[in-house]
Amino acid sequence: LLRTTQWQWVQNYIRPIIEMPLGIGYVWGQQVSSPPSDSGPAALEASLPAQLLSLQQENEQLRQEAGFKAREELVEVAAQVIGRRQDELATTYLLDRGTLSGLKPGLAVTSQGVLVGTLLRVGDKSSEMALVNSPLNIITAEVLNQAASRGVAAGEFNLATRLSFLPGADEITVGDSVITSGLDELVPRGLLLGQVASVEFKEGDFFKSAVVVPPFDIVKARFLKIILR
Repeated sequence: LLRTTQWQWVQNYIRPIIEMPLGIGYVWGQQVSSPPSDSGPAALEASLPAQLLSLQQENEQLRQEAGFKAREELVEVAAQVIGRRQDELATTYLLDRGTLSGLKPGLAVTSQGVLVGTLLRVGDKSSEMALVNSPLNIITAEVLNQAASRGVAAGEFNLATRLSFLPGADEITVGDSVITSGLDELVPRGLLLGQVASVEFKEGDFFKSAVVVPPFDIVKARFLKIILR
């Protein structure tokens, strides 16, 4: 009787321990074999390839943007206006920097982040600049409108900058900002030229034109920055 009682006590003590893994296995088996729901592990596993593809595309885009920003990091040289040269066609300005400072024709000249002009000729220690309102200065520019309209910006008699060959179907309004397009080899994208002051378009024409005015009088700019490329 004592031996039987002891054996029953042992069975009662160790049975829960023996059956515990079986119970866990049974419950886990139910979870594994049950039909997957939309938010269950199977649905998550099915969505992983699409998520991975999306992450890969996002990472690639970020790498490209980072590379673009690295390439577009601006290196500038400070310069000062030291003279002016005027003829019947245009007015140019002399700067106190030249090839010894890394300059070359075509580089953008800015003041307060606004495109003032580009370099025409460069000597060892000096250079000659044409303002954006000079007929000697022709660059491509872009209107910050919904269509991102692009045209050719050229100076008119040292008085204004006209943006020509804008698509006739594009909506361009007074007050739209105009920036450099980045299509010119030595002029980076995003430099402000000014704002649209007026728009000209005749019915039947294929193109519009706009007069662009800078935010300040660029003729009075004396201390400038030249962007190296």
